[in-house]
Amino acid sequence: MKQLTTALLDYAKASPDPQLPARILGVNPAATLLSLRIDRGESDGIRRGMPVVTPDGVVGIVQRVTGSFADVVLITDANSKIAVKVQRSRVRATATGKGESRALQLENALRTEDLQEGDQVVTSGTDGVFPPGLLVGRITSLQRRNYGMVQSADILPAVDMTKLEEVLVIQTRGAPPPSNNPQARRGAETAP
Repeated sequence: MKQLTTALLDYAKASPDPQLPARILGVNPAATLLSLRIDRGESDGIRRGMPVVTPDGVVGIVQRVTGSFADVVLITDANSKIAVKVQRSRVRATATGKGESRALQLENALRTEDLQEGDQVVTSGTDGVFPPGLLVGRITSLQRRNYGMVQSADILPAVDMTKLEEVLVIQTRGAPPPSNNPQARRGAETAP
């Protein structure tokens, strides 16, 4: 692997979770799924469900893994949902992809909660995927109605997905690897 950027290596060293650097091999050209392919796979310890980040913020989640590469669904994909909180006011909500490379929607925040344009949005850690405190983006506009229980907002992602070259895969999250040993599966099923 060629020399990785200093910022990526410094970020990986400072993180409490083990991370594996990876290079972008390709971007899915189909608009039905916003994803990219990285040069790390099952043989490197990558598993489905692991979060993918950069020093700038959250990128996505590993969706498909083969021996030598993995596909990552971007947080901007329309099927993506992340548990987040507003850093200033600690308001919890959900960041949902809008199916565009530079757009997220903040949803499920109560209408009475304190949100402002410019607020930074970070992962809350309550979705079981992303550790808490990773930058997702910042609020660019609010949609607060005079009725209803919730308000929403547009979020500009912290990471420009169109310019990615390298990422980090956080290795402590994600689903456990499936066991190919029938004895091990039976033992796990009968364990207390």
